[in-house]
Amino acid sequence: MTTIFPRHLALMAFAALSAIAILAFGACGDDADTGASPSGDAAVLTAINILDNAGFHEIDDAIQQEKKIPATARTTTIRMQALVQLTAWPNDDLEAQADALATLFGDFAEVLDAESPDMTRVSEASTKVHIAQHEFSGAVWEHLYEAAGLGEDDGHTH
Repeated sequence: MTTIFPRHLALMAFAALSAIAILAFGACGDDADTGASPSGDAAVLTAINILDNAGFHEIDDAIQQEKKIPATARTTTIRMQALVQLTAWPNDDLEAQADALATLFGDFAEVLDAESPDMTRVSEASTKVHIAQHEFSGAVWEHLYEAAGLGEDDGHTH
């Protein structure tokens, strides 16, 4: 079977389209009839799905195991930093965690942007981002499960 559209390009296209949808939802404002915000849980669900599928686990594995920086690492990091900063997170705790994650993304992108990146610093920053992204994802999913009346246990292992 021939793959016409490589998986990483498909994921990037999905992420870009989803980010546009988030921004469009955010620009619509509140729904006066229901009191629900179009940029509420649906936008959070979209954002966390994009973030979960951005590939930070794979980026970290490549850096830690192969000692190679994936060509898309910096671009992915910057895009996810924008996504985290532009999303209206539903409570102060998630907003604070998002701010901390955005800072880690910025630090990682800066280390990756060096003309000759220091692999020790790249490795440390990659691991911090990977762990923080998992922790943030878990917190966001707990909120979404609770909002949906499903409880907090998603069965996801970190």
